[in-house]
Amino acid sequence: MPANNAYKECHGDYEKVVWLSPLLRHRVIVCKDDIQYLYQIKDGKDDWRGVSFHTEWGSLHRRYPDLELMGCPLQSPNMLSNERRKLLGAAVEALGSPLSQVRTWT
Repeated sequence: MPANNAYKECHGDYEKVVWLSPLLRHRVIVCKDDIQYLYQIKDGKDDWRGVSFHTEWGSLHRRYPDLELMGCPLQSPNMLSNERRKLLGAAVEALGSPLSQVRTWT
C-alpha cells in the first residue's frame, strides 16, 4: 500500500501548517508528534525541506528575525504539546486550585 503523502512533513499537503509566506517559498509547520516547529523552504514543485527545528516559537524568530517582515506572527500559536501543558497549568493556577483538588462528579 503506497504511503499517503498528505501526512508527510515534507509534502505540500501536510495538514499542520502554522504559517505560509506570501511568496510561498517559506513555511512553518508543527511536526507530526507536536513537539517542535519546523522551518521549511520549498524545494521543487511540491516538496519542502526542513531548515531548522524549534521547541519554542521565540527561538524561531531569534534565528530568523526577517520572518516578521514576511508576515510570520511574533506570538506563538501554542500548538506544541509543551505549550498547551503550560497554558493548562496557568489556567488551573489562575483558578486557584491545583488539579489534585479539583472535584469531579461521577
